[in-house]
Amino acid sequence: MGSVLELFGTVILLGVTCILLNKFQNRRNRYKIMLQHGCEEPPRYPHKDPFFGIDLYLDTVENVKALRLLNGWKERYQMYGRTFGGMSIGRPSVYTVDARNLQTVHALNFNHYGVQPIRRAPTLPFLGEGVFTMDGPFWEHSRALIRPTFTKKNVANLPVFEVHFKKFLELLPQDGSTVDLKPLLYRLFFDTSTEFLFSESMNTLSVETPFQTQKFLDAFHYAQRGMGLRIQLRKLRIFYRDRKWTESIEVAHAFADRYVDKALEFRKRFLESQIDDPVAKDPLPHESDNGHRYVLLEEMAKETNNRIELRNQVIHVFLAGHDSSAITIGHAIFHLCRNPEKWDKLHAEVLAAGDKHFTFVSLKNLKYLQYVIKETLRLHPVAPTDSRIAYQDTFLPTGGGASGQANRLPSLCNASIYDLSPALERRATTPVELTKAYLARISEVNGHFNAIIQVNSDAFSIAKELGEEQDAKGRRGSLHSIPILLKDIMATTDSMETTAASMCLVGCQPTKEATLIQELRAAGVLILRKTNMSEWATFRTVSGGTVDKQWQQRLAWPLRALALRPITRSVAEIAYLLDVLVHESSPTTNNYASSFTGKDLSGLRIGVPSSSFPSPDDVPLIEFRRALKILQDSGVEIIENTDYARFDQFKQL
Repeated sequence: MGSVLELFGTVILLGVTCILLNKFQNRRNRYKIMLQHGCEEPPRYPHKDPFFGIDLYLDTVENVKALRLLNGWKERYQMYGRTFGGMSIGRPSVYTVDARNLQTVHALNFNHYGVQPIRRAPTLPFLGEGVFTMDGPFWEHSRALIRPTFTKKNVANLPVFEVHFKKFLELLPQDGSTVDLKPLLYRLFFDTSTEFLFSESMNTLSVETPFQTQKFLDAFHYAQRGMGLRIQLRKLRIFYRDRKWTESIEVAHAFADRYVDKALEFRKRFLESQIDDPVAKDPLPHESDNGHRYVLLEEMAKETNNRIELRNQVIHVFLAGHDSSAITIGHAIFHLCRNPEKWDKLHAEVLAAGDKHFTFVSLKNLKYLQYVIKETLRLHPVAPTDSRIAYQDTFLPTGGGASGQANRLPSLCNASIYDLSPALERRATTPVELTKAYLARISEVNGHFNAIIQVNSDAFSIAKELGEEQDAKGRRGSLHSIPILLKDIMATTDSMETTAASMCLVGCQPTKEATLIQELRAAGVLILRKTNMSEWATFRTVSGGTVDKQWQQRLAWPLRALALRPITRSVAEIAYLLDVLVHESSPTTNNYASSFTGKDLSGLRIGVPSSSFPSPDDVPLIEFRRALKILQDSGVEIIENTDYARFDQFKQL
């Protein structure tokens, strides 16, 4: 007996030792990353149970029971900050609602994080492997299998929706009595989604709902609740035992398998038709006259005959789609009923569309309707909480330190060199991540402005090289890895053309870079893209036509002598550029950035080439003079009529 106890004690001791060594190694790695990137730990949640965080879990469960889950989290973020750390069933976790952290996790560093270790095991008996539970190549495969069917053409099947919507209206009381819309909305979108998924509606809006349909719904929802509980329990799910949950999964799977078998029969007919006539269109015997009937399960069956995979994928889509629309529309109606002026405005917009049948495009053009939907989703997101696990050692851009501001990166909309250069220096971000962020921002807004016309395809490789250089040798200066945009008149020898916005120069690849570009590259500046501009930089004929031979000859001087006119957020950023671009042979060589404090403007002298200005009544000139007056009142000395060299030659053009 004594030897057994001794062996048991040894095993316990080894287990505890391994746990402590693992925690020590993790803490050491975290400290190393904090030093490398200038990060700090976020504020901590004051756990009563600091080892497993059971107190936070139980508090969340109570909030769920009291229907105040979001209010509970809102109160925590108000009390402990927009980002804080804690324990979640024994797992160290970071909780955040900061937009920049969310963008980093879900977009900029998407591959650093995943859901598979969190979701796969607890959901596997019910959902199997699919787009919502897997990462990496399998997630990409699942997404590719589903995505083609969710095109604008395929999902905008409004005639089918109208059939079910008319049934929905018939169930509403006509005498003005109170009605509970929630179950009716669920049935409406359940009928439309099952028709899209399985090729036939479950017809729950009919007077008598088929018994098998109701049995499937009850089983599906019970299995869904049990799955959610298993996700919340994490490692403790091994103690979850519920025979009804297992039986509900079997009912849901059997129901889905019926339609999977039909889809496989469709696949067989489809492949046979392709052999008989390879150029024939897909056989869709149930297709409507307008050729606009698509069935998700059948479209997926064209790609695979794996019965289990088809069932898993369709259950994944059904889980996400059958109630999210009902929830969103229900919340929208809830708020519109309590804001009659908003209801009237929306009603007027819809009536103004006339008697024409709505299409996908015409619905998107109802701006106020889009605002109502987006505001509803903002107030009541369908998935209000989301968890990710880090696949590698990484960090978030903001939220560190006791105040939550230690490693804070500014918003890209407001970031300056003053902000980005120190952040790069302390590794709060990297050149590659900064490049990703700016390119994502450009993609987000460029469709409205069309300001960017060329992409530097080498941007990521250059950013990586600049980051490696910083790690090995340090930064060249304050502009090292700072992304900039160039006007299309600046000659570069990279993958971008230099066209001066003229069709005449499309395909032009200079053999030598402009001097100022060479200087910027030497300082480590990262050139992202080139921007739009007026043709020939406004050196064109009055009529706006093509530039004739005489003008082409006269262009030689202005393009060489064109003054640098950078657009920055502040005078301080101009100072950073001057440090790089002013030659030693210039009459004055100063360290502009270090001498510019940004606080005291007294002693500064600004030259104004007044004689080159247009009429004094010109609106931009009036605003310019107003800005000069503000500078003058701040202590700046304004020097008028400081015309630049060769100004007389410039005026002759």
